[in-house]
Amino acid sequence: MVEPPTGVRGLIAYASFDGVMSGLGYAQIARVLAGLGARGCRYHLVSLEKPDQLANAGARERTAARLEDAGVGWTPLPYARGGGAAMARNLARVGAALARLRLHGLTLVHARGYQSALAAAGLKMAGVPFLFDTRGYWIDERLDEERLFTRPVVLRGARVIESHLYRRAAAVVTLTRLQAEDLRAGRFGRCNGRVETIPTCADFEAFRPRTAAEVPPLPALGGCCVIGIVGGLNVSYLTKPTLALARRVLAARPEARLLVISEQQEEWRRIAAEAGVDLRRCTLASVSHDEMPRWVRWIDWGLQLLATRPSKRASMPTKLSEFLASGTRPVHTGCNEEVAAWVRETGSGIVLEDVSDDTLDRAAACIAGMPRDEAVLQRARDLAAPHFSLTRSLDRYATLLESLGQRGGPAHPVEA
Repeated sequence: MVEPPTGVRGLIAYASFDGVMSGLGYAQIARVLAGLGARGCRYHLVSLEKPDQLANAGARERTAARLEDAGVGWTPLPYARGGGAAMARNLARVGAALARLRLHGLTLVHARGYQSALAAAGLKMAGVPFLFDTRGYWIDERLDEERLFTRPVVLRGARVIESHLYRRAAAVVTLTRLQAEDLRAGRFGRCNGRVETIPTCADFEAFRPRTAAEVPPLPALGGCCVIGIVGGLNVSYLTKPTLALARRVLAARPEARLLVISEQQEEWRRIAAEAGVDLRRCTLASVSHDEMPRWVRWIDWGLQLLATRPSKRASMPTKLSEFLASGTRPVHTGCNEEVAAWVRETGSGIVLEDVSDDTLDRAAACIAGMPRDEAVLQRARDLAAPHFSLTRSLDRYATLLESLGQRGGPAHPVEA
């Protein structure tokens, strides 16, 4: 057991518009809070959950028990879908829950994302500071998707609020050094708090290379070269070039197989067929996040072909850390130059300069002709761990919280 340091300063509320009742949400949020609790931080989670998941009493009780075992209190709230009115309801619910926690000695709000920071900013006037854990450039990402802020007057208002959040935050966490550079250069005006880069991370104890004696989750994945696609269909990913590359590898390497891990199985099956991928050599699977490490380690080459947009300067794909931890070679293009630099530095994967036919042909030939080299994969893992491991991320968060005077004291839940 880790003995927490002395000098309790109070309760930290973690506010999230992302739920923890899904496996991915639990891994990205609850495991971090549990790790920080072991380092002497006392957390209470306020999260918006999908109403259908909240209605599952058994799942809700299991999640609450897991959080309680980790020393984390929890206030789950229903997430309202829709336009501006729904967003206002969500902000009001989270803001009210945070205000109630003031009665329990709240000393800091750790706000995950822009919307949580906006809810937390309301408590700033009452003397409760907030840590702005940005998770990316949220406004610019919504613009890319043409979902919000399409009217100039609305966008101008959003930019004013965005600048206010950066200026008022006690500290700011970015996923990339590129975003940190933007903030220090005054892209949003003055940023008064400390700026710290803590990238998306993977649990390097769970995500690990496969062993020689290990059995694959499906017999079809054994004894062959597996190229993998992990995740859903969205505007961030170059779907057609990804499948075009997969088709080329399957043609060049007769024993190769494509593995697609996604909840959108039917959609992937349809577009893969349209792209000319032989579905007889394709395995589609929907996998819980708890099972993801077991599956990812059987992917020899992980396809990560991303769009390049200004908003992506603040993005660091979670799957990159999971690939490198698992002994999976990343095949990367796009997103931002920091992601590409990590693929080059770790040395196991390849970076595509573009997605032209000639480039895809060369990449397919490289993938088809390169044997698995355990030494190369282990070296990549060792180089990635100091930046991308969960342990190092927890160390960085703990140091940041200590600088804000928030570390110390036993972790125990608070009923809000």
